[in-house]
Amino acid sequence: MRRAFKARVIFCTVGHGKEDKSVQSSYKVSRAYRGFSWLYQFLGTPQGIALGLALIISFVSLPAFSAWPWCTGEQDLIYHLARIEGIKEGLLSGQFPVKIEPPQLNGAGYANGVFYPDLFLYFPAFLALAGLSVGSTWNIMLVAINVACCLLSYGSFKRMFGSKRLGLLGSLLYTAGFYRLMDVYLRSTVGEHLALVFLPLVALGMWRLYAPDVSEDSRRRAWLPLAAGFVGIAQSHLLSIEMTGLFCLFVMLFFWRKTFTKGVLVCWLKVAVLVVLLDLYFLVPLLDYLQGSFSITDPSRKTWWIGGDGVNPVELITLIPTNSSSLSIFSFGFQTDMPIGLGYALVIGGFVGLTVLFREKKDVAGEPWVVALILGLLAAFMSTCAFPWNFLQRNLGSYASLVANIQFPWRFLGIASLLLVIASCGVLLHLAKTGRLRSAKLIAVAMGGLTCLVAAVFMALQVKSSVPFSDEDLSYYMGTSAYGVIGNGEYLPGEVNEANKSAIVNLKTWSSVGVEIERVDKSYLNMSVEVDNTIDQEGFISLPLLWYKGYVATDALTGEALQTTSAGAAGNFAVRVIIPADYAGTIQVRFVEPWYWRVAEWISLSAVMLLVMRGTRHRHIHRKRKGNSG
Repeated sequence: MRRAFKARVIFCTVGHGKEDKSVQSSYKVSRAYRGFSWLYQFLGTPQGIALGLALIISFVSLPAFSAWPWCTGEQDLIYHLARIEGIKEGLLSGQFPVKIEPPQLNGAGYANGVFYPDLFLYFPAFLALAGLSVGSTWNIMLVAINVACCLLSYGSFKRMFGSKRLGLLGSLLYTAGFYRLMDVYLRSTVGEHLALVFLPLVALGMWRLYAPDVSEDSRRRAWLPLAAGFVGIAQSHLLSIEMTGLFCLFVMLFFWRKTFTKGVLVCWLKVAVLVVLLDLYFLVPLLDYLQGSFSITDPSRKTWWIGGDGVNPVELITLIPTNSSSLSIFSFGFQTDMPIGLGYALVIGGFVGLTVLFREKKDVAGEPWVVALILGLLAAFMSTCAFPWNFLQRNLGSYASLVANIQFPWRFLGIASLLLVIASCGVLLHLAKTGRLRSAKLIAVAMGGLTCLVAAVFMALQVKSSVPFSDEDLSYYMGTSAYGVIGNGEYLPGEVNEANKSAIVNLKTWSSVGVEIERVDKSYLNMSVEVDNTIDQEGFISLPLLWYKGYVATDALTGEALQTTSAGAAGNFAVRVIIPADYAGTIQVRFVEPWYWRVAEWISLSAVMLLVMRGTRHRHIHRKRKGNSG
């Protein structure tokens, strides 16, 4: 048949009419379609999948490769680099896990490890311990995050739709999505884009719980991806837990009949218990410190009306991103806006999904991808300035802080992106099953192409505009209280004002009247001070350490404990040691975790070990059954 078609074309090309050109064009289209069909078949093979995943990872990692050996980024870059350096220095000081990071504030220490989940930052910190530069560790971490995001999203989408090709397409749309890349390379918000890595696992667990065509075995094991996803998000970014939980609640209410069945309730109970046990090592210190004077949020957020920081609806469908890092949304016009939006690919996917939904309401009503589409559009709407955020803040009373803590409504674009990817893959699968495979292929090609186009433009602009950041730059910031290295100072003790912030980086060792300091040694957060109280009254020494619960002072010779306390606002919240009357000797001061923190750590570690043992046993039984059946 192919030879006959060629012969017809050759015969027709003898003439010069319009019909001849039409036939030639048809032949070219036919050849292009056959090439596309070959690619479609190849992407269904293990080799095609492996190549596709490798290309996605390499593509989204181009800015990290191009910046080597420095790192590039803006907005939160300094803060997260300081966290990595802080973990490294904390490990060198003898802490594990690191709760008070030693190098911040010119060596006074900062409690990032208590208030901000940092499990995944130990990887770049260990690289830094091995001697790699700060830029190298940052870039390697970004590549590792891209790898994890690509593989976890592929595995999740493949299992949700039962298709390797849709898994690959979904991985491309999500991993190279406009909002995620903006989070990675412009905002440098490690916590947020780490949370995005685990969102597909939560989606997979919800799919297994509520989708109608899921086997009972998969439904019973839905707790596993749900727990893994929530634990991963909790170890990345606390605010993302609040946002993810909200949309899980929407799904639970939508399928309320199924939610209140025994099997689903047992699954959610397992998830809740596992998340608490695995995160207990972080939750106990956090709750312990929250009993004090810490707020863990910027005090200005209490009066921060977040509605004005929503995305202008027009920006959701921006095709080509701008070159700006301004956090203002449209205060000064679109010219200076930070590039933000969904990207045209997801706009197309949402449009196709809505078209199919309106035309085939009875056939698709209740389908999981339809729920994802509706919630995805809701999340996109919640990211805009059109959503009544300020109204909610005014009318929620004591719960208004839940809204204010979101800070930037466009954070919901991460959830919107995931849900619209699920909706896009779902509607493409529906088209294929209903005899419209060719249309589904063309739409998939258009979405993949537009995703790559927008991502390429954004990454090129980012690489061109970003300023390289080196070890020397970080060393300079670590000795200051400037915005960035400690964020907005959310984790400072007490009512610290700007004057205190400036003074903290200049803390010195000094004493009250009558207490003589004869020798001072300081290594990280550990200090040895030789003192002599020459009067018969209590005195004190103030040390260049920022006060947090856990600092202990002991006599170097006898091991007797001495009282430690905060120097208060007048003493810039330094660690103060009370010196007994007529005391003479050497005092050792160090940070020691309370015993109940250690108990929580052992409980979390035991939970991990039990899960590993259970997983190993389950795999062994599964292989044994498979061998017997074979």
